Amino acid sequence: MTHRLLLSVVACGLLVSSCGGEAVRQLPSAGAVALPATAPSPPAGGAVVAPSDRSSDDPQQLREAASESVEVAQPETPASPATPGLRDVAAFVDGHRIAGATTLEHVVMDLDGDEVSEVVFTAVADGRAVVQIAWWGSDGYQVLATGRGGVGRSLTSLQVFDLTLDGNPEVVVEVTAGSRSSLSLWSVRGRGVLLPLQAQGGCHDGSHVYGVVGARILQPAAGVPGVLAASCDDSPLPVRDWSEQRWSWRDGAFRLVPGSVAPVPDAQQQRGDGDRERDDDERDDDEQRDDDDDDDEKKDKKAKAAKKGNGGGQDDDHDDDAPDRAGE
Repeated sequence: MTHRLLLSVVACGLLVSSCGGEAVRQLPSAGAVALPATAPSPPAGGAVVAPSDRSSDDPQQLREAASESVEVAQPETPASPATPGLRDVAAFVDGHRIAGATTLEHVVMDLDGDEVSEVVFTAVADGRAVVQIAWWGSDGYQVLATGRGGVGRSLTSLQVFDLTLDGNPEVVVEVTAGSRSSLSLWSVRGRGVLLPLQAQGGCHDGSHVYGVVGARILQPAAGVPGVLAASCDDSPLPVRDWSEQRWSWRDGAFRLVPGSVAPVPDAQQQRGDGDRERDDDERDDDEQRDDDDDDDEKKDKKAKAAKKGNGGGQDDDHDDDAPDRAGE
């Protein structure tokens, strides 16, 4: 019995392919990997990385596979500047200066129809009218247009409106200097563009400054562009004999109205004559002060001569003259 059992074991061992053949045939084909029926539970606190067909034994491939599941945050592009608020406008107006000017006037309004307010400044700087316009941008308000106008000592008015009815706002600045008074005109033609509106013909031909002792804007009727009426310098005639000419907006320019020459208005005559009279009075006062100074100087010289004639020494005369020389 014992010998027959041992022989059976030996025979099965020699014929292992035959004894286990059925099991071998039931294995999957070479190279295939059997996956479990259910997915493995993810590690605590970690993300599930999708399986890859790369070998998990290669460190470089592991790094590449891991990088596929990582999303890198990109920096956000800065947003466009917001529309300026009242504080932005107020801060800019309070801090803005024009060199050579002591007083500034300003107007805040949308000049180009983009629903963002621009700021128009004007002042008298170094004896002339100055206009500056600031637009809003990524760096806040920046002055992008500047213009210089008529001669003056003080600012009378600043107006911004569509004088020509062409859809572009005009900037009108009035300045005075004694008997002198003038209007300076510009047109805003888009961002950073300030165009002088020059006269075509007449006594102010080629200039965007109208008037000598005064200028006016006339509105003939609703829906009609304004007309400029400005005085001319007809020296050496007296101011009451000076003339006034008119310019109307035609074909993109202020052109002289034929036959529009007329005497300057009475108010301008009176202002011109009155200022001339004040100038004459001031000149008389200056001459009187000069005469008084001459009289005082003559008296001082007489007093010194009398002192020397009464036996005053050289040292005394030197002492009297020393302050005079020091002041020269």
